[in-house]
Amino acid sequence: MNELTENVHKLIRSNNIADIKLAVKIIETNKDNLDLSYIFDMVKVDKKYNKDLAINYISKFELTQGLYEVLMGENNSSNQSSTRMPVDNLTYKSICTFLHKLRKLTGLPFRLPTVDEWTYCCQGGGSVPEKDGKPQFDKFGGFSKPIESLEYAWLKENSDDEIHEVGQLKPNKMGLYDMSGNCYEICVDEVMSEKEILNNM
Repeated sequence: MNELTENVHKLIRSNNIADIKLAVKIIETNKDNLDLSYIFDMVKVDKKYNKDLAINYISKFELTQGLYEVLMGENNSSNQSSTRMPVDNLTYKSICTFLHKLRKLTGLPFRLPTVDEWTYCCQGGGSVPEKDGKPQFDKFGGFSKPIESLEYAWLKENSDDEIHEVGQLKPNKMGLYDMSGNCYEICVDEVMSEKEILNNM
């Protein structure tokens, strides 16, 4: 990992809009010298149990308000107490616009996951325990004890009915945070037809 990549990663994850703006400027002029999958906290999807999925990488965190605001110039989220809060109150149009800007900035094919892709990743992908050669999934990514799930998921018992900053609890077995609870995640096939999905990739 080169030093510039490390520095830009720290700036992108900052709780300061000026730092995130600086990171975006550096990416605009130096993206060929940067490991963008590292900077944007991408996790490689192990497709051991479903090789038909098109997804190869997924972000380990929900989209933060800081990155969204820097690229979009606005933020309509309900709780704006920190730039590390996940974005909510998005429209279909704003999602498409953001993804277009992120693709233009990075040159990478960012998109929303499909419902099947998101479900597979939420359940821990190929890293869950096996029984008789089959994955033993549950809704907390392989964690079956109810008390243990509070360490991984924002539920009624631990959330105070509030949205929380990304990455505050433990990740699931795929290394992804906040896959249960916190903010509602939108999947591409919930809002777009198959033709629109292909046109927006």
